[in-house]
Amino acid sequence: MVDSGLISVGSHTCSHRRLGEVLPNDILMAELEVSKSAISANTGIEPSLFCYPNGDHCPAAIAAVRDTYNGAVTTASGWNRADDDSYLLRRFSMHQDVSSDRVALLGRINGIG
Repeated sequence: MVDSGLISVGSHTCSHRRLGEVLPNDILMAELEVSKSAISANTGIEPSLFCYPNGDHCPAAIAAVRDTYNGAVTTASGWNRADDDSYLLRRFSMHQDVSSDRVALLGRINGIG
């Protein structure tokens, strides 16, 4: 799939551990680095983007992600502007409930659904 160029792969921690509370630095860095290494080993591509599990993050997690990745997404819904923090990006949730229905998809993007 990666070779097709149709998708990109980002990191999400190695155990889906939530990062909303301060973890010991060695555990936090292991969550980030082991995930990044495993993706790289399995795809040949080093992921540059991160997604906070369940959207949870704290200042220490954001700082560690800044040291490890080029950007990160939260689960906050909405558009991003050029001056937004690239480690706290918003996004739109696109699951089966809207991805196969054009009207529902456009409603989600426009904040209606």
